[in-house]
Amino acid sequence: MSTDVTIQVEPSGPYISSLASYVNDARDFRDAAQSALGAVTAAAADMAANKTATDAARLATEAASTAAAASAASALGAKDNAASAAVAAASVVLTHDRYRNQLDDWRALLVPERPSLFQRFTDSTYFARDRVVTSDFPVFLAATNGAFTRASGATALDSAGKLIEFAAGSPRVTDRGLLMEGGGTNLIRNPRCEGAAAGSPGTLPTYMSGSATSNGISRQVVGTGVENGVPYVDVRYAGTSVSAGRIILIIFAASGSIAAAAGETFTASFYSRIVAGSVANLSYIRLEVLGSSADGSETETPAGANIVDGGITKTTVTHAIASLAYVVPRLAISTGSGIAVDFTVRIGAPQLEKYPFATSPILPPVGSPAQATRVGDRVVSTRTSPAALSKAIRGRPAPTNTTQVLWQADDGTSNNMIRVRRNGVGDVYATAVIASVTVLDVRIGAVADNAEFRLAFRWAANDFTASLNGATVVTNTAAAMPAGLVNERLGHATGGNEWFGTIRDNHEWPILHTNGNLQTLSTL
Repeated sequence: MSTDVTIQVEPSGPYISSLASYVNDARDFRDAAQSALGAVTAAAADMAANKTATDAARLATEAASTAAAASAASALGAKDNAASAAVAAASVVLTHDRYRNQLDDWRALLVPERPSLFQRFTDSTYFARDRVVTSDFPVFLAATNGAFTRASGATALDSAGKLIEFAAGSPRVTDRGLLMEGGGTNLIRNPRCEGAAAGSPGTLPTYMSGSATSNGISRQVVGTGVENGVPYVDVRYAGTSVSAGRIILIIFAASGSIAAAAGETFTASFYSRIVAGSVANLSYIRLEVLGSSADGSETETPAGANIVDGGITKTTVTHAIASLAYVVPRLAISTGSGIAVDFTVRIGAPQLEKYPFATSPILPPVGSPAQATRVGDRVVSTRTSPAALSKAIRGRPAPTNTTQVLWQADDGTSNNMIRVRRNGVGDVYATAVIASVTVLDVRIGAVADNAEFRLAFRWAANDFTASLNGATVVTNTAAAMPAGLVNERLGHATGGNEWFGTIRDNHEWPILHTNGNLQTLSTL
């Protein structure tokens, strides 16, 4: 088996050339091992090839030392340039090897054709035939006539539960995939929990309130910090309850500050953890969204959810009373009379939004507590209008009661397009529109909320076939292929309908896969 590419670095110097030679020798050795010496030796060769990054650092250090006779500035420049070139070369090698390994897996399953487009977001592997191999998604988009836009900062959780903040215009790629969401506003003004001061009772974060002592239970603000990227405040509650009933611990937004109307839906969420003591003797400790009338009286029993110890607590509420004027997000406990209470709760990134589900935390800039807004994510690529193609897509949808568009190709409008969408009850459809007339609308299967799925399909004139999660293919042979499909979109349609979920894989072939290949691809 021969290597597919040879690493070349320009301008070439002795150390960078040595790196290129090392990389190519290692890959040749691996290929030879795969052919002649078996999987064990091949695995060892893979390990040798993966040492590229270590050798890159060594070569960069050597390159810097050769400039010792020059000025300090020249030496620093030589080191930085050599290091950058070495790391870039190593990154290309490792990315291409991940791509080649996937091709090997597909060939073993009798899917021999090479894709023209390969996007695997979970390990940042991107390939476009004859154009680019890279681990950098923005670089990939620039090389393939694509663009990502989001005119605000945003956050995403990785698979370890760490909250990562992304700057405006930066795609949210983690080891969970590419997160695509619509716009939204966090109606709680201080999700970073800023302005708190430790003490007994201490000072709660700015814009939050709560009694120093209620029903025999006293408050102590322990402190603030950041855990797994989540800003938080720790608050201790201790004492013996005087009587049975509910005790309001923290009000996240002042009464009357979050306007509401009958029939509106809100979802509250926050990170919660019991960091000391126990809540076992409480009837509940929960996140609530209280509905109130204009005069401040409660209009109905607040809906809520018991907190998750060490995770995200969320509750969705629709208050239907006609006199509803505002809502109040808060944390409350319920206890019997004479109950000893002593626990410390960690509260991080509280959020209230007008969605029927919780989206990623929306945070204002550090030091500027205020209601913050996230703009929707957009990925659009310019392409040649396909007469035929095959796709393999893997993702996970958020719960929603509206249409979600995962993938679409169009002429810049909704008048001529093909798309894959999921409706409000979880059914997945393929739709084609020609001159504003729907010519194809085929149900492929169903995907549950937050459930990962794998979809493979082929699309040509009078030939649409798809398999969802390895199921028997669904076929339609009665619809023409729209013309002028020069835009490809991930995660949304031209008129909205955001995906609100993660996309893990987006691969394309310029040929029509067999039914068997589609079923195979939809199981990987």
